[in-house]
Amino acid sequence: MRWKGRRQSTNVEDRRGTTVRGGGRMAGGGALGGLIFSLFRRGSGKTKLILIVGIIVACFVFKLNPLSLLGFSGGGGNAEMVKNPGANPDRETFNYLSTLKADNEDVWSKILPKYGLKYRPSKM
Repeated sequence: MRWKGRRQSTNVEDRRGTTVRGGGRMAGGGALGGLIFSLFRRGSGKTKLILIVGIIVACFVFKLNPLSLLGFSGGGGNAEMVKNPGANPDRETFNYLSTLKADNEDVWSKILPKYGLKYRPSKM
């Protein structure tokens, strides 16, 4: 495929060489969520009701986000992007991927209107 000198997408964010710190999951939240789902799936109607009420009460008493009990971080958080000095981003790889993304945008913006749909490019 000849890709050099062709249109490149502007919907590409180069985050190579950066590391995300913070804002992750709570430790053990996924395991607790798995246990809750397992009990909910196997339990009777009475067990399911007790689980739901117990989760609601625990969230109010301990001021917890119910999603954090199931292993979700609930968005937000204090995530920050920091430079990784050991990384060596390759510009040619970035240009190649930008060209592929542009080709993808061109193809789908022509195909989808035939079916009454609008193509909205995403960020990569």
